[in-house]
Amino acid sequence: MSKRGICRQFQATGHCKFGTKCKFLHSDNDNRPPEPPNPLRDWRLNLPRPGAQPRSIDLAKFFQIGLELVQSDYATMQDVVLGLASHGGLVRVTEVLEKHPKVNMLSRGKYLQEELAPFFSMITHPNVKNSPLLEKPLVDIYNVIYGPQGVRAAGVFLFTTNALRSDTHSKATFRTCFETLFDALTQVVLRNGSPNINTQLVPAAECFVDKAIELGLDLQDASMDSVRKLADKLNRVLNMGKQIASTDQQTDKVKTSKARFVQNQEPPGGRHDNDHSNIENIKVLPTFGEISSKQPEYLPLHSQDRDDLTSFEALVDRHFRLIREDTVGQLRDAIRASLQPQHGVQGHLGKGGPRVDTYDGVSLVDVAFLRGSGIELFVRINQPFHMKEAAKRKDRWERSKRLQKEALVCLTNVGEAHIFCVVSAQGRPTQAQVGNHLSTENPAQIARLQNYSSWNLYTRLDGAYLSLKPVSTSADDLLVLLTSSNWSADTKLVEFPGVLLPSFEPTLLGLQSMLKTHDTPFMDIITAQREDQVRLSVPAYARAAGFSFDLSCITRSGKQLTISPRKDFDPTQLTDQSTLDETQAEALVHCLRSSLALIQGPPGTGKSFTGIALIKVLLAAKKKASLGLIICVCYTNHALDQLLEHLHDHSVKQIVRVGSRSKSEVLENVNLRKLAREAVQSPAEKRVKWQINQAFDDDVKQASTLLDKLHKAHYTRFVEEHLQNNNMAHYRELFENEAPEEGWHQVRDKKSDPRMKWVNKGPATHQGIEPRSVEELQTVKLNTMTRAERRALRESWISEIRQTVLDHVLTVSDSFHKNEIGYEKVRGEIDLRCLQDADVVGLTTSGLARNLSILRSLRAKVLVCEEAGEVLEAHVLTALLPSLEHAILIGDHQQLRPQVQNYDLSRESTRGAKYSLDVSLFERLVHDPSQTQPKVAYRTLETQRRMHPSISRLVRSTLYPALKDSSSVSAYPEVVGMKHRLFWLDHRNLENGVDKDHAGDTSHFNTFEVEMVTSLVSHLVRQAAYRPGEIAVLTPYLAQFFKLRNACSKIMQVAIGERDVDDAARQGYELEEDQVKSISSTTKKDTLHQALRIATVDNFQGEEAKAVVVSLVRSNIDNRVGFLKTPNRINVLLSRAQHGMYIVGNTETASSVDDFHVAMPAGPSATPACSMILFVALNLVLDLSRDVTTLVRRCVAIHVFRNAE
Repeated sequence: MSKRGICRQFQATGHCKFGTKCKFLHSDNDNRPPEPPNPLRDWRLNLPRPGAQPRSIDLAKFFQIGLELVQSDYATMQDVVLGLASHGGLVRVTEVLEKHPKVNMLSRGKYLQEELAPFFSMITHPNVKNSPLLEKPLVDIYNVIYGPQGVRAAGVFLFTTNALRSDTHSKATFRTCFETLFDALTQVVLRNGSPNINTQLVPAAECFVDKAIELGLDLQDASMDSVRKLADKLNRVLNMGKQIASTDQQTDKVKTSKARFVQNQEPPGGRHDNDHSNIENIKVLPTFGEISSKQPEYLPLHSQDRDDLTSFEALVDRHFRLIREDTVGQLRDAIRASLQPQHGVQGHLGKGGPRVDTYDGVSLVDVAFLRGSGIELFVRINQPFHMKEAAKRKDRWERSKRLQKEALVCLTNVGEAHIFCVVSAQGRPTQAQVGNHLSTENPAQIARLQNYSSWNLYTRLDGAYLSLKPVSTSADDLLVLLTSSNWSADTKLVEFPGVLLPSFEPTLLGLQSMLKTHDTPFMDIITAQREDQVRLSVPAYARAAGFSFDLSCITRSGKQLTISPRKDFDPTQLTDQSTLDETQAEALVHCLRSSLALIQGPPGTGKSFTGIALIKVLLAAKKKASLGLIICVCYTNHALDQLLEHLHDHSVKQIVRVGSRSKSEVLENVNLRKLAREAVQSPAEKRVKWQINQAFDDDVKQASTLLDKLHKAHYTRFVEEHLQNNNMAHYRELFENEAPEEGWHQVRDKKSDPRMKWVNKGPATHQGIEPRSVEELQTVKLNTMTRAERRALRESWISEIRQTVLDHVLTVSDSFHKNEIGYEKVRGEIDLRCLQDADVVGLTTSGLARNLSILRSLRAKVLVCEEAGEVLEAHVLTALLPSLEHAILIGDHQQLRPQVQNYDLSRESTRGAKYSLDVSLFERLVHDPSQTQPKVAYRTLETQRRMHPSISRLVRSTLYPALKDSSSVSAYPEVVGMKHRLFWLDHRNLENGVDKDHAGDTSHFNTFEVEMVTSLVSHLVRQAAYRPGEIAVLTPYLAQFFKLRNACSKIMQVAIGERDVDDAARQGYELEEDQVKSISSTTKKDTLHQALRIATVDNFQGEEAKAVVVSLVRSNIDNRVGFLKTPNRINVLLSRAQHGMYIVGNTETASSVDDFHVAMPAGPSATPACSMILFVALNLVLDLSRDVTTLVRRCVAIHVFRNAE
């Protein structure tokens, strides 16, 4: 057995009574080496215990060692700060802060540098400030610093400003102390509210800002940029009106008087209970008053400013209100419509509106309190599917995609409230205990309900059952839900298929938080007006003297090449020494020299390839520029997977993929959730998690007991307990009467209730006495009451018991919610440690919004956003983290715009142009359609490597006159089995109209084109020359997509993209599971061995195929083309094919759009871009069956496609 430590008795006296049996060392010559030093343990010994008299210590040494420990490793840092926030730690903090009045003039420099500066350095260390786990401990520390009414903080910081003004400090010492103290002061101010309660701190803050202004010349150093940001925060919070000159002014403001017509519009505020002038006060989900209101919402116009807001505030305000109207507004209108009489179970809210499913017969069956989610409601609705066999009902539920887990629903008319919930389970949660029901007091029904643990959406014909979790944890909403009398025949369940709360709530909350912090970068550029001159500055991290980017990581054979951001550089040097073409090299150089850089990439020009080269160059500068990780954002999961896979292929190994919808096997092991599960937890994290888990167990146990009591409120033991605590006179009459009077029956059985026998006794009335109120009955003897009075009193007791229990349940629920937040902070701490070790972190735009709190803690300096032309400006704004110094947006504003749900908010709509919500930030900076924003310098890639020249000319002649073809595309082979690369099958078969059952009366289909396309792709696939995904069928309409999928899947395997699956489910299309395959599927069906990709045009941007077949759908006598009139959409449609493209459509209808003319003959002498034949399909003169007619059509179609000139 090894010995530990030195024996104190032997050390003091030279001998020990235990001799050789002693467990401790008796000499320095003992075999056991001395115990290694433990500085954390020694530091903790200086923390006074609660109730003990603090001993005097060397505070300078205490805080200096503490700072060293904070800077050592992450786990030690957590323990030190937790210790500093303990009782003993706060004692030491108070001691050092209250020491300054006793410090003389000669010693104040030493006190500042050796005690105050180390202490403030501990709590402003980046890892400490950004730690989710340490958020609450830091609040406790800053509360001590602030002191009563800010007096302690004011005294400390005034002392520090006087000390800093001393001439005895060297420049290096001053720089070391100044930023730390300035940061600490800013944190104190920001954490303690408005200027009204910070009046004590204003003098100290002004002194610091004055000193920063005085040092304006020194602030040219990039390392002092943080001081400028801190000063801006103090100015904003304290309204001091001081300003520090920027090191590189990005916009020159030109005072110009402009004529402007202002549309008359009522300002925000006062329309209903959720209409406020300040968006920070607006609840994300619609309130009862908002749903009931008949007034139109305030929606700011694209080019309209509010006089009461700054340009930045107006920008955020506009996007918040428009995004909310696009998402929440449609939910509000759907609920409003569902409340109208005879609203159908399923339908759409007007033209283009969201699909809505409404369920009647809603009742509350049970309430449970689960460890993983808190309060959950077990609810019954009428069964919409009436098949007798449960298996058939199950199949129908699964295909309908209704009421899936995490689906957003609303319970309407619960009392006088409409309450949002999410579906937590399609049945009864397995963890819940059966028997906590609220809907009945019938003992027989209670016994029957014991069997409903297996009930779900499909097991019972008499109703469908599911579990709901309330979105709001407010006491008012939970009280409404838990009060069974609020549930009535008018209560309905309204579902919004495909709408998930995380898809929009994080973005809206992020926009609200931007107004609180005012720390969004690049606002000078983003909010510039048309008359402003915009100059793009060099990224702050690249302004250091002698800084340069090393380009050898992308040159051939690693040849040395560097670029200084502030010096001229010839991009041809990079072109000659790398695989980048001329415009790609120019774009890369432009990005390295611009803090906000934009690259336009027409189809096939290598946007991703250029982006990867940029990321590699930035990573090469990571250590030199202290960049931290690079955040890569894409609009779609597919594009994000592709980008990260390419980075991995280019030897970028430290990648973390955030989000659960990745389909990439390559990225499986770098998913954040997997990394976090495998991460080693620190002692502090384990300790906090254990404490929270214990609190969870206590909450669940207490809540379960309360919920059991809630429905058993009429039981004798609960009535007895209630009366004993509230009315002793009535308690004695019921429970302490030794000789019960006539009509009384005293029983101690748990379930038997003596009131039931008592309430039915007594006279019907008292002659000459009016019925008394419950309040009057509190002092009346029980045996003198009438039968009606007894019943009223009984009901009041039960009601009071239930109300008391409900109050306790709400208290437990609040405790549970706070513990949930604490648990999420621990998870966030682990996630943060995983991300800090990464070189590249990849997220989708929606994933970024959901993880804003963690990303803000990473202090990343570089953001790369791909598909920026498809991303809503609001999503990019929330992605502009305060720490960013360099943002690179890569996209193409001439391809698809961002998708919006409400067509009346889009620029394509006549009514929506004034809002232009679908104009991306990329488009607004490059070419603002409203001409209110100055153009920002950008670079365009010009060499395409996707399309054969005969295909690329279709977009070159309309949108990209400078587009060049790479030499490689001319060598593309012909499409196997076809005579022409480009062919247009012209027809005059009218469209079938709209699919009214699914897509809100806006999605069209054409059965003739379905037959023609199916025939052609069958022919192409049978050539056995193409791999899965190399043949694609595109159509602009979801209804046509669905019919093409159904037709093609009967004879071949069909692959469908993730976004098309989501869109189809959202509009109510029932997808067979065996027909929904990933894009990479190679499953065989019959004799056709290759999977066919079918997609809508909007969901195929960024992708390509060797052979593309297009169904235009629209064919009508009015020549209406619908949303194919948009040049952006036509651009995408015509630029997906590599080897060949085949269009089926009515040229007369399509000719109403100029952008289609390039693909048609322009006149008798013109050479058509596509070979074309007019094919008017008839049912033939013969009286043929439909099947034979279809067969003949297909044979003729194949012959036409293969041989027609």
